[in-house]
Amino acid sequence: MSIDQIKTEILRIVCEVLKQELDYETSHTIIFVNRELNSFTFLQFLVAVEDAFDIEFPEDQLSVGRFQSLDDVVEYIQAQAVGA
Repeated sequence: MSIDQIKTEILRIVCEVLKQELDYETSHTIIFVNRELNSFTFLQFLVAVEDAFDIEFPEDQLSVGRFQSLDDVVEYIQAQAVGA
């Protein structure tokens, strides 16, 4: 899967979880600067990412601090694909 495909799917998930339309760049600000994802919606986001990409986040990585941006999530997904 290409980076653009991963970003598109991540954006779809973010929009679904936050129930609003965003573009990829705006979602960085909304999620990580304004902290729109609270602990509950952050977990919803991670579960949806796990389902969409058939990956699993280790329990010790289930914190907002681990992922400072959507690009961090994209990098994690890419690393999982390489390691698979």
